[in-house]
Amino acid sequence: MVAAFTHLSADLSGVRSEQLRDRALVGGLTIAAVSGAGLSPVAPLSVHERPDGGFTLVLLLEPGHFVVHAMPERERLLVDALTLAGQDARKAVDVFARRLAPSDVHTEKRGVG
Repeated sequence: MVAAFTHLSADLSGVRSEQLRDRALVGGLTIAAVSGAGLSPVAPLSVHERPDGGFTLVLLLEPGHFVVHAMPERERLLVDALTLAGQDARKAVDVFARRLAPSDVHTEKRGVG
């Protein structure tokens, strides 16, 4: 059976904590990354701020989702994307990697449904 969706997880480590505390920067990168990957949001960017200075950004896609967890205390940005199988969310991760210059990027991709 051919998968209908792709689930991509990305762990960008070694990102400067100042960048990960900058919600405007990471929010703008999220919009640019989703657009650059050809993904279509169906709702505005949603933000949940955490007391530790980190935050989570959520974009609902047609169909699927794109979630970014900024963890400045760990110098880490986590990305979780569920997209149609023909779409490539790795292009979105590349936008973050180019701008944030992490020391390491680890991705895992699998087919779903």
